Amino acid sequence: MKSNKPAKERRTLYVPEWPQAEQRAWEEAFRPSHRLKKGGSASHLGPVSRDEIARRFGLFLGFLKRTSRLKEDAPAVAHVTRQNVEAYMADFALQKISSVTAWNNIYKVRRAAQLLSTDQDFSWLAEIEKDLAFDDGA
Repeated sequence: MKSNKPAKERRTLYVPEWPQAEQRAWEEAFRPSHRLKKGGSASHLGPVSRDEIARRFGLFLGFLKRTSRLKEDAPAVAHVTRQNVEAYMADFALQKISSVTAWNNIYKVRRAAQLLSTDQDFSWLAEIEKDLAFDDGA
């Protein structure tokens, strides 16, 4: 028997669906070490961490796509801006996600951004993350 419920919209973008600059930066970040050649910035992370960071960053990119903020030709992590993160966090209230999930989402967006662009300063995002860590959901 067919359900009359509409299909639930997938909210995340998988790595192959990310803008090209993010995909290239992701592959570079996870480039393994080889003999005396240093690996990428995330080469030390295991598959579980890699998948979780990709999933949470994919949720952020999916939100940007749904709200027409995602620019396919933008440089890597150009989407990680205060304005986009604030809009993403405003969506948390609409989605009724817990404060722990909100913190985890922002933490993983920051980790992804740091891994994809090691020369940019994301301390402003770490401050947002700290504020969320002290939010008791009230």
